Amino acid sequence: MSEFTWQFGERFRQIRKLVSLSQQEFGQLLGVSRQTINAYERNRQRPTLDMMEKVCRLQDISPSWLLTGRGNLRAEMTFSAAEETSPTYAVAEEHLYPEQRALISFIIENPD
Repeated sequence: MSEFTWQFGERFRQIRKLVSLSQQEFGQLLGVSRQTINAYERNRQRPTLDMMEKVCRLQDISPSWLLTGRGNLRAEMTFSAAEETSPTYAVAEEHLYPEQRALISFIIENPD
């Protein structure tokens, strides 16, 4: 299991707990079963890019934080001048799944 996958499940769980929803309630909000939410949180299943985008939009979560765990959890991020000039991400692309590459592209194209 990759470090990305393990951390993603934990971040997904943090989002659900932040809004005080059970796995059943969060699943209903996202249009999936409780078992699917459980599988995401336990890293037994990877969410699709569409699901990651839906979570970010519905809960006002930063796609960058969801993907990498860096920066602010909430989408309304403010950056210092130093952060604005730093590289957007430092991940070896050959180690990414296609949906991860797509999410990184989405983050770059939609910084807010």
